[in-house]
Amino acid sequence: MKFKALFFSAFLSLPTFAADDTSAPNDWGAAARLSTLGLGLDIAYAINPNWNARFNINTIEINKDEISNGAHWDSTSKMLTAGLLADYHPFDNGFKVTAGAYYNDNHGDGTAQPVDGTIKIGKNYYKANQVSNSHATGSLNNKFSPYLGVGYGYSASKDPARSGLSFTADLGVMYQGSANVTYSATCLDASVCGQLQSDVTHEAQRIADDHKNFYPVVSIGVGYRF
Repeated sequence: MKFKALFFSAFLSLPTFAADDTSAPNDWGAAARLSTLGLGLDIAYAINPNWNARFNINTIEINKDEISNGAHWDSTSKMLTAGLLADYHPFDNGFKVTAGAYYNDNHGDGTAQPVDGTIKIGKNYYKANQVSNSHATGSLNNKFSPYLGVGYGYSASKDPARSGLSFTADLGVMYQGSANVTYSATCLDASVCGQLQSDVTHEAQRIADDHKNFYPVVSIGVGYRF
């Protein structure tokens, strides 16, 4: 009889256990983002009440048609970053400090055309009948880019009260290091070919020097905490 009573008592308690289990969050979250890195997606996991682990991927392609430094540039920038980040929430609110690193495959290329019959390459101007096929490409020397920033919002949480729709915002900086730039042009006038070769080297260095080693990251996102 004692065994039957114990079994019956345990059976009655099963619905209570099941109800408690279904009320617990599964610690995961996902978000769509818009940032200076492009359009992005977050997948986050709540390790404990203070720490979240987050995978973030971003991509975008930007086309520009502009006059810059004495030339008419038609350029394309292709951005692709994928990062592993850790969010630390020191207080019982949405404030967080984030650190991590990205795989950074941002790169670009462009074609330069004359403006009003001339094009500037390096320190000198050339006529359209002296130079053609001016082209530049740029990529990063290092694909590993550390990141540090602050933000607001829980990407994932172990607190059931924080489940559902979420808003996140981040402000940080990514160190992407120096750029590798190549510049080429076809010489059509033998009298300027020596000077053009020197100016092509100078122009590649100028573009590389304009590259910023530190890249600002501003991001907002809307997500769901499961």
